[in-house]
Amino acid sequence: MQAPPTLASASPPAGRTAPTQPATLAAAPPLRVLFLDVDGVVCCNQNGQLEPDKMQQLIRITKEASAKVCLSSNWRLYEELREHLYTKLGAVGIECIGTTPDAGEATHGEGMRPCEIGAWIRFWHEDKQRQRVTSFVAVDDRPLLQEKGGSVLRGAPPPLPPQSPDRPM
Repeated sequence: MQAPPTLASASPPAGRTAPTQPATLAAAPPLRVLFLDVDGVVCCNQNGQLEPDKMQQLIRITKEASAKVCLSSNWRLYEELREHLYTKLGAVGIECIGTTPDAGEATHGEGMRPCEIGAWIRFWHEDKQRQRVTSFVAVDDRPLLQEKGGSVLRGAPPPLPPQSPDRPM
């Protein structure tokens, strides 16, 4: 079985000359991601039911922002709950593009959700063919900025200290 031609080995059609510069791949459009927690955000009851009024807000936000959802909720760790969310989100037109990795906070007790979000973004960008994440938001009822790795959620590096030689005067 012969492998398909690559960009470098492809021949131009008969009667045409090869381009003088290599073809470039079209740039993928930017990507906005909403990292979604479930408990305390769209499920604020003891029954484990997604609440219609909160789901309507999620639908509005994702539509107006043209955002896709990545599950950061602990629900992502349980196949039945994760599949339930994929089904419910898809049914209302919300595209779910994945789940954050598990950094094991259940075993060591330290809040790690910002680290998990940062790891997901780094992993996503490893594939150069994917859309670039240009903006994101984490919707959560936990104080993520105070958790380990929370600075990744600020969207910019922390300011330089006042005495830093790199700080412009």
